[in-house]
Amino acid sequence: MQQIYVRVDNSQNNDCVGVVPLVTLEVNPVPVANPVNDLEICDNADDGSSDNGIVQSFNLDAQTPLILGSQSATDYTVTYHISASEASTGVNAIASTTAYTNITPNLQTIYVRVINNVDGCFTYHTSFDLIVNDIPTANPIEDLEVCDDDLDGFAIFDLSSKDDDITNGQVDVTVSHHASFADATSGSNPLMSPYTNTVAGTQIIYARVEDINTGCINTNINFNIVAKDCTDSDNDSVPNVDEDLNNNGNLDDDDTDGDMIPNYQDDDDDGDGVLTINEDYNNNGDVTDDDINNNGIPDYLDDEATLSTSELEKVDFTLYPNPAKNLISFRFIDNTIAKAEVIIYDVRGRVISKSDSNVENGNATTDISNISNGVYFVKIIANEKSCLKRLIVGTE
Repeated sequence: MQQIYVRVDNSQNNDCVGVVPLVTLEVNPVPVANPVNDLEICDNADDGSSDNGIVQSFNLDAQTPLILGSQSATDYTVTYHISASEASTGVNAIASTTAYTNITPNLQTIYVRVINNVDGCFTYHTSFDLIVNDIPTANPIEDLEVCDDDLDGFAIFDLSSKDDDITNGQVDVTVSHHASFADATSGSNPLMSPYTNTVAGTQIIYARVEDINTGCINTNINFNIVAKDCTDSDNDSVPNVDEDLNNNGNLDDDDTDGDMIPNYQDDDDDGDGVLTINEDYNNNGDVTDDDINNNGIPDYLDDEATLSTSELEKVDFTLYPNPAKNLISFRFIDNTIAKAEVIIYDVRGRVISKSDSNVENGNATTDISNISNGVYFVKIIANEKSCLKRLIVGTE
């Protein structure tokens, strides 16, 4: 603050001089607008992202005490604007500062104006961003089933075995499993693997997927863990409970091939001449996921899916080497065989190659050098008999 004085001289009489104060000059400091972090919110609207991020309500007022710092909220007013020019001129201040919905997808800049309520001085050289972060994806998964060997309703489950299916290749995410939706939402009481179910038979498990960078979570996924009765009366790799095809609780009225033998007692459920257990073409111990003709019917229930001929008699042979790379050889038990038809199928039942091989002293060979690496099936037809065997083409 500075006082300005005025001196007045009488030009006719130099002895007459007057000095009086005229004005006081006062320079008030410009308000300080302290820098603040961006406001980030997770897009938890669960709307499939069709809104492109315009779904969240931000509390801009949460930034006010940080912007003012040590300056009194009584003496200073903070207003928020959607452009730098509006913050400079003080027009079009955002009215709903406690519940402001972003108008630019995913990221929007907010400009700040700080005003001194006493002298009207202001500043507008601060801004921050509103950021809407995507929540991680939680993919639907199948139930986790484990055999209940002692039939007490309880088993040990590896919950973490479902993590890759849930995240489906996402990076920088973690998965935890919980016994309730509330625990999954709060992230409390995660279940450790291996885990023994606490509800007999079937129990719901709630998954929580969290982005380690943003902290955003997705809890919209759950699956059942099932302590399953794996009793398999006919040893066909299909548990009795899964052979209740009409799901009526009665195993005796499920007879796919109509031979009067219920499936749970029939080791060839579809009557195609191939044992059910041998229709596990992908060799994973589960015949229910083998569908070589891709018609939606598992091969063990589909008599049209068999790769064998209609004859029930089988030709005995040994296939070697297996895995093989360039040549495969056959050794036949029946020394009367002079010629054999060799058909190679892929796992979908498509014919990859077909050839005739001369058999000498019970031995024959077939060239497979043009077949790509993978799993195939070799069918031999000789003397009106046939047999199918699995072949791996790759490094010998």
